[in-house]
Amino acid sequence: MAKCQFQPYHWIREELTIEEGYLLRGIRVIIPERYLTDILDELHSNHPGIVRMKSLSRLHAWWPNMDVDIERKVSACEACRKVLPNAPKSPANPWRWPSAPWSRIRRSIYG
Repeated sequence: MAKCQFQPYHWIREELTIEEGYLLRGIRVIIPERYLTDILDELHSNHPGIVRMKSLSRLHAWWPNMDVDIERKVSACEACRKVLPNAPKSPANPWRWPSAPWSRIRRSIYG
């Protein structure tokens, strides 16, 4: 059981350091499992959405299955689910077919 518990750390063992008693992966603090709920709540306090929440967490922290935990947190949030269907959709950028080989590149270089 202990081997499975530490397997995620084995893969990153070359990146691990200890600074002032804190375990780090590079410059990111490794979050102990007992603090995950608090950290997820803090990261989600402004309902930033999955992408922004992952981005924020990757700047400062790391723990095994971080992305999965963040996805679950946001997916379980009622407020986030209410806003999701109303999120603005970006219009598709239609592909304009070139009139001849290399014409698109020539046009962008020579105006």
